Amino acid sequence: MIILLNGASSCGKSSIAKELQLVFDDLFLGMSVDKFMSMVPSTHQGLGAKAAPMWSWKKGFDDYGELMTLQVGPRGNSYILGMYECIGIMAERGFNIIVDDVCLDAELLKQIAAKLSQFKMYFIGVMCPLHILEKRERVRGNRVITSARGQHDSVHRFYEYDLMVDTSEASARDCALQIKTFVEKNPGPQALKRLCGLDDSDFKIK
Repeated sequence: MIILLNGASSCGKSSIAKELQLVFDDLFLGMSVDKFMSMVPSTHQGLGAKAAPMWSWKKGFDDYGELMTLQVGPRGNSYILGMYECIGIMAERGFNIIVDDVCLDAELLKQIAAKLSQFKMYFIGVMCPLHILEKRERVRGNRVITSARGQHDSVHRFYEYDLMVDTSEASARDCALQIKTFVEKNPGPQALKRLCGLDDSDFKIK
């Protein structure tokens, strides 16, 4: 089983992932995009001088002023696909996986869903109002300021989910329990099937 958590920076995905590992009886590995990004030197990501081919922060503007948006380059797309291939290998080895990601590119996610179509894969939207995201961003001190606003309007725009949870209304533990209950009651996730246009004959669940 693969549980993919999607949401903006600071929405609480990592906290939910940790709680999910505790509430399930089975072993789940946590494989977040942040962990994979940590393997890339700072010069090749974010505000680094060589970041553009991988992923980089770009200044933009909206009705509220300046904001930072994440731009993923061709090597970055390749890296993300490689990350999900690693996830697929671990799932093939019999491990359950919880993935924590910011899915901004629907076409890339379609490729990922097709690559992992042999696994039972739940797509969970992690919601949180913008004003709370921005407050968390400031308090935590390890986030790119205004990046949450740059992601808030786009991270959920292209998708339907198997389940949505809201971290402004429930704790990480409660969100994890909501997900666990949903998974146990719904053995056939549908969201990523619909996204990549696969039918049941194509989406063979192990």
